[in-house]
Amino acid sequence: MKKLKLFILSIFVYFIFAINGCNKRVYDALINYNSPTPIVFETITDSNKVNKFLGADIRYSKGSYADENLALLRLTFNYVTTKDHAFSNTSVIGYGGFYTVNGLGAKQGYNFTDINFDGRKWGAGLLGNIKVGINFKFTNFKLGSGIDFLAGAETGEFLDFRNSAHKLGVIESNNGWTSASLSLFFFGSYKFENSSFLNLQINLGKPGFISPIISYQQKEKVFWMSYLIDRGNLGFMTSLGSIF
Repeated sequence: MKKLKLFILSIFVYFIFAINGCNKRVYDALINYNSPTPIVFETITDSNKVNKFLGADIRYSKGSYADENLALLRLTFNYVTTKDHAFSNTSVIGYGGFYTVNGLGAKQGYNFTDINFDGRKWGAGLLGNIKVGINFKFTNFKLGSGIDFLAGAETGEFLDFRNSAHKLGVIESNNGWTSASLSLFFFGSYKFENSSFLNLQINLGKPGFISPIISYQQKEKVFWMSYLIDRGNLGFMTSLGSIF
């Protein structure tokens, strides 16, 4: 009987700790709170510069928990290759921004330490990104899908917060200074007579989990946005040939 009581007590204690562990806040690398960038197509094949694009976008949204928010600025250099039934976008990305943490002050919430983790945390990073996919043409329509792979490194106050709070058992954060993510995307685009595209795209996976994107590409310029509930991106790209 005594052994049975001890066994029941051990199971009870295990579940208490398991529940508490599952209820810890989870913070990811800063870039994983962003949206993917849209597909870019070549529109003029007789130029040796039109397939290189420079871009910038900004994101502002709520954070993962109450009264948290984040803002990110991303700069992109994108090399574009478009074939009859396949395409690729290869990018180098730099980004910077902040995440405002709230509810993890000293002895507050799941923070049992005397350290105040609240406040605005800055961060920056450098990434490599490749999108590859296939598409099928139906007169002026294109339908297709592909994979979007992203890998890079991050530094800054937000990384320091994630590392130190994780070591103390206050939060869960599996990513260190490096991160990698993969998403699937599906798209449909329409090509107008003036060599412009209207593209609807949705990415499933990291970053963003579910990211609907709409873009309009007018020859060498791309205007795009991504929006879902309480987060959004606005972005612009232009070909290197239109600058130099």
